[in-house]
Amino acid sequence: MTTSALRLGWRQSARIRAARQVGAATALVLIGAVPVMAQSADDILDGSDPGAILEIARGYGSAMLDVDGVGDPKISGRIDGQPYDVFFYGCDDGGLNCNSLQFTTWFGGTRPGPEVLSNWNNENRFGTVYLDRDGDLAIDMDVNLFGGVTRRNLDDTFDWWRVVLDEVRADLVD
Repeated sequence: MTTSALRLGWRQSARIRAARQVGAATALVLIGAVPVMAQSADDILDGSDPGAILEIARGYGSAMLDVDGVGDPKISGRIDGQPYDVFFYGCDDGGLNCNSLQFTTWFGGTRPGPEVLSNWNNENRFGTVYLDRDGDLAIDMDVNLFGGVTRRNLDDTFDWWRVVLDEVRADLVD
């Protein structure tokens, strides 16, 4: 066998070993990911279990589960003394399998002008401020649940809501 043939055989052998090592490493990663994916599937919230969402809300203050005027679930709570509601939207006829949420609150007696509201909305990514039908400052924040979100994601969304409330109080109320 020539030196060139030996080198070629060694290169092919090295390539085969490298391919096998990459294949084995990939298999180990995929095998390890299966329990993580299965665990994550159990952690998905999609609006079919308002009690699980209530549980997260209670991590930020008092909260209770009720129904709104059309029979859909509604959470009423308080974060740092500020009352708020979470309305469930896109629900089926039984008030279940809702596909979105809307966080909302109001600040009675606070009536910033249109330019102040517009500036706040332009400068802040989360939450939309406006004057409600009574002329008081209100704020909404919509959340898409279609296809589900992780419990951790929804917990973070409640934390964002808390931050938005703090910012509105600091910028527009106090």
